[in-house]
Amino acid sequence: MTTDVEDGPEVRAVQQGWRRVESIERLSHGDVNTIFAPYWKAERERSVESFRPLEMGPGRDKWRRAYESPANLVRYRRTLDFLTPGERIFEVGVGKGYLAGMMLRDGQAAGYHGIDIVAENVIGTRKTLTANGFDDRATTQAGDLYELTREQVAGFGADLVVCCEVLEHVPDPEAALQVLADATPDGADLLISVPLLRRLENVWGHVAIFDSSRIRAMLEAAGLHAHLVDVVDNSWVLVLASRDPEPSVHAERAAQAVSKVAGTLDLLVTPRAVHNVAPSSRTLLPSRWTRGLSQADVQVDGPDLVCAFDAEASSPLRTILRHGRRQKSFGGVRFAVSELRGLRVEIRLDDIDTVSAAFVDFLAGDQRVMRWEWDVQRRRPESEPATFVLRPGFNGIYFKAGRVGDVSTADSVELFVQLARGGRARFTLTRLGLIV
Repeated sequence: MTTDVEDGPEVRAVQQGWRRVESIERLSHGDVNTIFAPYWKAERERSVESFRPLEMGPGRDKWRRAYESPANLVRYRRTLDFLTPGERIFEVGVGKGYLAGMMLRDGQAAGYHGIDIVAENVIGTRKTLTANGFDDRATTQAGDLYELTREQVAGFGADLVVCCEVLEHVPDPEAALQVLADATPDGADLLISVPLLRRLENVWGHVAIFDSSRIRAMLEAAGLHAHLVDVVDNSWVLVLASRDPEPSVHAERAAQAVSKVAGTLDLLVTPRAVHNVAPSSRTLLPSRWTRGLSQADVQVDGPDLVCAFDAEASSPLRTILRHGRRQKSFGGVRFAVSELRGLRVEIRLDDIDTVSAAFVDFLAGDQRVMRWEWDVQRRRPESEPATFVLRPGFNGIYFKAGRVGDVSTADSVELFVQLARGGRARFTLTRLGLIV
């Protein structure tokens, strides 16, 4: 392996892909859907825009709802991103032929051959391919993955071997991947996919569970080099690999296909460091909640920022009016930041009985990127001052995160409190760590 390959952009992209998988698999399906909402939405929109239904053949429409689900459409679209028109595709595990039909029609494959151990799947795929007019360039037959040979695949002239949503169904996925690696000819790539950890584990046909460490160990044992690692619709890990360490044209094509939306996948890149700074060193900005910010409201006490708000007096505290009556009062402090992944803050809350909630907003201009909210009266800190970590993918027992965009775009952070019945609130920001 050459130094250029070891340090090249494909290798760096694969390393970043593994970090994404490792980060995402530590979270629940719901948390990831919240954090990566912009990316999943963009990918689904891209899939729907390019989708045209296939004919399923006589008696096959009962499968249509499953095969045309939003998640599967994203998976098909992502698979098509790897194809170059005129290529020959060898698929292991054909299902009912829906992906095969899309690779032939939309991917413009010159030839297709698929095998499946389930006879009903082979028959169903033939019906789908016939119904869409692909008999002249597509064949299928019954076949066992474990008996696949290099001569069989090379004899077909395959440019790409596809084995998606299969390895979780077989009793020995390590042995199965070794067979696939041995059968993939020189100059061809292998595309596989398996469910993300804690995804699709309620499917009775799935007998294997994967995390990123197992997938990487399987690839290494099979002598395969990863060319692209991707997360698809919060459900699958997609890996393109081959025995050749040189960069793959298939990987380059697939990376370019999602370049406009892939940036949001960096939302959860693991932070590398925490820079501890004095809170008083931050540049103060006008608060959205406190008009006429003055030393009377925010005071510097050594390294600390002391924020005091009086809802009873004619203070700068902002009050929300409903039906002519004061319902809730808010007050806070805002300071400048840049290119953060999160915060570690130490806060002391005085007069805690008058505070109903505390909030931390990351802001880009006046647009909120993310909010953390703490119901103070429901759960009070066990010690004063208390430390809180606020970053995407990390929910503590006090502050809970809402929907999120790219927090690294925030140029300011605002801490503020809510006083439901007036009174006086005072909080001190005693320590501040910038997570980058």
